[in-house]
Amino acid sequence: SKKHSNSFASFFVKLKDLMFSPGKILSQKEDWVDVLRFYFIVFFSYLIIGNLISLYYGNLNWAGFVLSFITSVIFTFLIVFLVTAIAHLGVMILRGKKGFFETFKPVTYALTIVGVYMFISLIIALIIPFNALSQESLEYAQQMQDSELVNQILVDFFMQPGAIVSLILGILSLIHFLVFSIVGISKHQNISKIKSTFAIILGFLIFLVVLVFIAFLAYLASPNVPF
Repeated sequence: SKKHSNSFASFFVKLKDLMFSPGKILSQKEDWVDVLRFYFIVFFSYLIIGNLISLYYGNLNWAGFVLSFITSVIFTFLIVFLVTAIAHLGVMILRGKKGFFETFKPVTYALTIVGVYMFISLIIALIIPFNALSQESLEYAQQMQDSELVNQILVDFFMQPGAIVSLILGILSLIHFLVFSIVGISKHQNISKIKSTFAIILGFLIFLVVLVFIAFLAYLASPNVPF
């Protein structure tokens, strides 16, 4: 019991360091298991609590709960390697001096920070509930080419205090992710922060170009293309 309480306390100490003292986290000697374990604890906690809330409010049934959890776990596992690979591509182009793990560690912890913000947003949404932005209403307004209706839908959404707080947290999470990634990759790859910044930008630009190219090929392969 004492061992479990110590583990529990050490988890929250590490979480505090991650959010407010990143140098401590980045200086620790860790392996793949250590980094992934912490990442999954944060995201699994978010997924379980988020899905339980949806279950409670009737947005999910038990089958939907299990399916949502499994697909979210798979996505959570894949996204960390995908984002790392994208960032590491830029690192390699700019001649980073270390291997894949030295990009993986800062990127994984940066994604964990995003998970913490998502958790905070979830809690705030319970305290200050707000109606989600209706995608169907937006699509209808766009199809009708009614710009006034689109603007009104957006204004009504952002008039909700909970929606504003959620937006602010989303922006903060993106900034925190980028700053942590830049500093972490710079430290672990022995490159300057400017190079680290360009490595991330370059990696994601290449990834975007590849996605556009794939989408273009899919469009050409479509039977509806008139040539």
